[in-house]
Amino acid sequence: MKDAYDIFLDDPGYKDYCLFNYPRNRSLITENTTVECTVPITPLLMYYASYWDPDAVAEVIEELKNPVNVEVLNKVGVCANPLAFCPPQIEETFTFQEKIYAMQFGFKVVNITSTWDMKGDLIDNITQATELASYLVLADAYAGAVDFGFDQSFSVDNPSSQYSRGILFWGGPYSNRNTSGLSEEEAREVKKADDDRLKNYILDNYLEKMDKQSDLNTHATINSYYFMTAIIGDVILDIVTQDGLLALFSFAFVFCWIRLNTASWFLAFVGFFEIFFSIPVAWFLFTVAAG
Repeated sequence: MKDAYDIFLDDPGYKDYCLFNYPRNRSLITENTTVECTVPITPLLMYYASYWDPDAVAEVIEELKNPVNVEVLNKVGVCANPLAFCPPQIEETFTFQEKIYAMQFGFKVVNITSTWDMKGDLIDNITQATELASYLVLADAYAGAVDFGFDQSFSVDNPSSQYSRGILFWGGPYSNRNTSGLSEEEAREVKKADDDRLKNYILDNYLEKMDKQSDLNTHATINSYYFMTAIIGDVILDIVTQDGLLALFSFAFVFCWIRLNTASWFLAFVGFFEIFFSIPVAWFLFTVAAG
């Protein structure tokens, strides 16, 4: 699975097109600030974390094994975040001690997930990582960090997933997209030219590798599929073109076969005409005559 992401993440040129992960406080950004690409959404983030603390993870898992703790976390929810607005009617449903516990637990989870960046090697204890994900799903406020990449049936009792998915984030604009003073049509042209730059870069640098990853013969135990609106038109056009060429080859083969067996060009043309004419006749009988 990681090979599919490495197509992009290992490419130095990817940073020119990715979505930057800017600091929340934009006033901290200077000319010397290093802004990195937003990490993909994928469960591989935890399996290839730059740092993995098995003791801290074990502590979180043990706390989530207690149904009472899970109930408290779900009761407090996002109100455990000091920056989140919590309506008074929601605060009335839990005690101050429960909120403090939820906040402390949140700090533990943030401390673990802060190193989920796919910058490390495969962690030693992947079983523990999967177990952590299965327990985090129980807490509504933290389920979003893991459940996107697993099956709906993924749980503590079923810590396995047949399918997984992920999202890479692309940024923009890639050039000066100043559309002030332009008409609506001219502004669309400027935006289209900018979008085409991303599409062409992907087609020229990634598409062949993506097709290789999605080839059924590339991996024996996993199949990869990709979807991106920026290139879907070109991909479909390429597929239709290949199918059209195969259809033309089939027509040519049938024509030659008829000519070879009848020894007559005239009969070959007549036979081929009947084949073509049968299509509109069949369509007429199906749509009109059959009602």
